[in-house]
Amino acid sequence: GSVHLLAQDLVGLDAMFEFMVNKAAKGQKGQYFTPRYVVADVVRMLDPGARHLVADPACGSGGFLRHALLHAPRCFVWGFDQDARAVRVARVMLAASGQPASRIMLADSLALPGKADVLAIEDLMRAHDASFRGFDMILTNPPFAGDVGTTVGYELARGRHVERDVLFIERCVGLLRPGGRLAMILPHNKLGGKAWAHLRKWLLARVRVVAVLGLGRNTFQPHTSQKACVLVGQKRVRPTVLAPDEEILFFISERDGKDTRGHICYGPDGKTVVHDLAEAVSLVRDRFKQVAEAI
Repeated sequence: GSVHLLAQDLVGLDAMFEFMVNKAAKGQKGQYFTPRYVVADVVRMLDPGARHLVADPACGSGGFLRHALLHAPRCFVWGFDQDARAVRVARVMLAASGQPASRIMLADSLALPGKADVLAIEDLMRAHDASFRGFDMILTNPPFAGDVGTTVGYELARGRHVERDVLFIERCVGLLRPGGRLAMILPHNKLGGKAWAHLRKWLLARVRVVAVLGLGRNTFQPHTSQKACVLVGQKRVRPTVLAPDEEILFFISERDGKDTRGHICYGPDGKTVVHDLAEAVSLVRDRFKQVAEAI
């Protein structure tokens, strides 16, 4: 029978892109694509609205951007990736969503303005709108491995070994406007490991961390069983010393929607994914309301 790639929320095109990137390439780049039921709940937590500028600087096939548009059809999404195949697929996804495919750009998202011989994201955005001063929201699952290239200009790289996902943390914070919201998937060790205490200190001074959501080990199977978390926060107006009474919501998923082989676990209806991240959506949104006045 015929295959309709644009049916059922473009899952066919999504699955094709996953197949195109073989397991070895994923491991080399730390490039693991986020299950769409996780993407949908994370988007609901940040709650984009009309005319919000929403970006993913490691957009892959465009999952976060697609779901942002499903949640808020009148928001403006922008995606950047240095993988040409990913960009081609994301452009098709965006065009199918009724937005200009030109808003997906082939770019090195870690390039800083004035620090490299290539155009940075800020340069690309100001070419479109000279008044650009930062994104309202960033939703992303950046690659955590591979060559990081130059680290000149990064505070977190001064005098230290640095990993790719750490640079993405600093980059995403820099790309947000003050008060902008961030949701970022990171390896568990960045938010819990002793070796990265300096990173957390840097982050907490610049971002009001609203929630840390622990994902189950099977979330990125069959590609990896590495533990990961979702960092959710709001950029501070200016760096500050962390107040001792700032509360952070911690949520640990106990039903991650997949088995150890990476097969999605469905409920009795054969359609609903058995996972519990949705239980955190209202908690996170309520916490955003509580901290809004303190940013």
